[in-house]
Amino acid sequence: MFNTIIDLINQIDNSNISDHRKDLLKPLHDYLALKIKQKKAINLNFICTHNSRRSQLSQVWAKVIADFYGININSFSGGIQITACNKRTIASLTRMGFKVNDGSGENPHYELSYHSKKPIICPFEISLINLKFSVKNV
Repeated sequence: MFNTIIDLINQIDNSNISDHRKDLLKPLHDYLALKIKQKKAINLNFICTHNSRRSQLSQVWAKVIADFYGININSFSGGIQITACNKRTIASLTRMGFKVNDGSGENPHYELSYHSKKPIICPFEISLINLKFSVKNV
């Protein structure tokens, strides 16, 4: 993992997370703990209206932080509208130490590297309007 990203993760201070926020995150914690215990795939999908900033940042950081702690996950992002990944999102990730293969075109597809020996991350541009879901118990 690139040193700048390791340094950022090591600076995270979770000591001031409120009890209310911890309660909200408990189902996610329980899901992760169960999947780890069962040695089953962990799939996280972050949904936002446009899927151009928050959901893609969540997708990227979930994957990177999980990798930092030795947890293998699949992370995705999607939205109800297809939009290009916001250039400020890409600029922010670049400032944080990610290597970015700049996409081109109206809706560019970026490739992000955070580790010399790990696969690239491609922030998704998926519309949830036309997808069909099958819901399974976790």
